Amino acid sequence: MTADVRRTGVVLAGGRSTRFEGGDKALAPLDGEPLVRHVASAFAPVVDELVVNCRPEQADDLTAAVGDLSVPLVLAFDPIRDRGPLFGLRTALRHATGAYALAAPCDMPWLSTPLLEHLLSQAVGATGAVLEWERCVRPFPAAIHVDSGLVSCSELLRTGRRGFGAFRSSLGPVVVDERVARAHGAPGILRDVDVRADLPEAARRPDPSGVDP
Repeated sequence: MTADVRRTGVVLAGGRSTRFEGGDKALAPLDGEPLVRHVASAFAPVVDELVVNCRPEQADDLTAAVGDLSVPLVLAFDPIRDRGPLFGLRTALRHATGAYALAAPCDMPWLSTPLLEHLLSQAVGATGAVLEWERCVRPFPAAIHVDSGLVSCSELLRTGRRGFGAFRSSLGPVVVDERVARAHGAPGILRDVDVRADLPEAARRPDPSGVDP
């Protein structure tokens, strides 16, 4: 496959999970699998590689969680710690070999592969594609032209702006109508896991050993 049609899946998993009780959110179990694996599994059928932005101390656990999927795995460590998710996105895009990247945080385990594929198709020939939902443009999931995304990330970080709203404005992606998202299963597929209470009850319940997952 030639470089100009390769596609990269980017998963942001380097956060500190400060509001998520009970350990690393990326590894929290849902239906028997870590959250990060659910996201990576949704990406795998439509990308040629998977880049996971994370901290070095997460490397072994994340490799165990997603390293056996059908696409090569690259772990992308931030050169400076704790600079925020936009910094992490730039780090991941710097490791991408695809012309376009699909990006999402590790806490969106219900993403739909067909919707992700549609975003990629809409991004071709543009700087990217994002979803409108309930009259708001969502930062994720997003299809991003890698070179354009790197320029936008770098410009914003240089001026001290780290919000994804500013990134979206700078990138200028195609905005996909919310009717498309609904046709692919929204709002359910767009749910994220911010705190442990956002998980289904079964996933929040301590295991029989008494150790909270």
